[in-house]
Amino acid sequence: MKLRNFLAFCLLLALFLCSSVMAAEKIEYNLDRMRQMDPDFSTYPDEKGIVWLKQDSFARPEGVGVERTHLWVILGRSGLSEKWLTWNIPDPEGGIAEVVEASVYSPETGKMLKTVAPSSTGKGHTVAFTGLPETFILVLSWREVFPGQLNLEGICWFPAGEREGLRVWESIVEVKTSSPGALEYRAFPVDIQPEEALLGTSGETVLTWRKINVEPPFQGLVRESRSGVAFTQYYGETGLNRLIRSAAPEDSPAPSMKARDNRLSAVMDLNLNEQGVLSGPVRVTLRGAWGPFFLSGSAPTKTELEGAVRALFPGLKNYDEVKHRSIKGIPELSFVLKGKPGVAGSGQGILALPPSFDPTAFRALEGLTPPLELRFPFVLEQTLNISLPKGTSRALVSGEVKRSPDKINYSESYKTKKGKLTAEARFEAGTTDIAIDNAGPFQRNMGLWRNFSSKPIPVR
Repeated sequence: MKLRNFLAFCLLLALFLCSSVMAAEKIEYNLDRMRQMDPDFSTYPDEKGIVWLKQDSFARPEGVGVERTHLWVILGRSGLSEKWLTWNIPDPEGGIAEVVEASVYSPETGKMLKTVAPSSTGKGHTVAFTGLPETFILVLSWREVFPGQLNLEGICWFPAGEREGLRVWESIVEVKTSSPGALEYRAFPVDIQPEEALLGTSGETVLTWRKINVEPPFQGLVRESRSGVAFTQYYGETGLNRLIRSAAPEDSPAPSMKARDNRLSAVMDLNLNEQGVLSGPVRVTLRGAWGPFFLSGSAPTKTELEGAVRALFPGLKNYDEVKHRSIKGIPELSFVLKGKPGVAGSGQGILALPPSFDPTAFRALEGLTPPLELRFPFVLEQTLNISLPKGTSRALVSGEVKRSPDKINYSESYKTKKGKLTAEARFEAGTTDIAIDNAGPFQRNMGLWRNFSSKPIPVR
């Protein structure tokens, strides 16, 4: 009996694969339109890559099994993370995978520069894009075949759940079915009604969900629900709920819910010369949830480290020697400030301009409307130790500020002693729930932090 079932399965697989190969069409895409209409690096100058198109298409070819085709079109340039250049495509459970297209195009001309042959790993394929020009377009498409799957169902995220970090300009989910009335579907968290189109004389209907300009998921400090589409042919509302619950992404590992465990601390030991130039080492310690927030894994690449510096100190240019180490499991990022200019006035007057420790994710909270939920409670703290130049008597900043309304706390202080200025600031979000009643103190304390971080220091 088992042998008979096995032979039947093999026959079904062979028939399905034959029909799949005969109808092996790659997903159509209009590269010329993308080159003319989609944003490039002049629009997003800080990005190393932009996903012009992410498309997932589902179908039941010849009414047998289920087929899912993935398509990625990515504008990239030097410095793009390795995870976008090397793709491991495993055979899915209960099915097989095949690479349909792996090509490199010129952004200037739209001409194909080369194709990339996938290498077989025994349980799938690897596609490695190497030897790329300064700017390039990658096109990668592969098909997953599930010969034994009877139900046309699936779930797709608009921002890619399996690959994160890049802006997705256009995200498409497409389902081809000959029985659209039997298909139960839902777009979430905001309902999007699909476009419907008939496919020639085949009798199939194509349902298409489309989102434009999808931000990278989970890059900010606000907990968000990932948007996507779930559909099922036979199991109705119960099946939809099951799909969504089983595939819902979660932060891993779960961050501590104590702010003191999630501290982002910067220490700057700087020297100020007579021309107002600052130099010296800077160290940033990323405790708790801040580690995985900025760095992936225990051995981040140079590109990732430099990206973290840019995210922590927006606009900073005068630095070098970016390094990473782990101290008792806590990551530390360091670099050397190399001659950051200030303003040297007449006589002994100097205006020092310290690096602005004002993480972009923190700054982004300023424009959000409550109520909102933070991903984790946290502390930001910074210490500036500035050795003043000879001939100067003091820094013209002093005093202490404390603002502690319930769980949203802020403090800062300045001290000058023996030719050294020590300035400290601390912001604490002791709750993840930013509601109407505490949004005012939260925003005001954010303003105090940002003012401290951007404040020039006059020295006389």
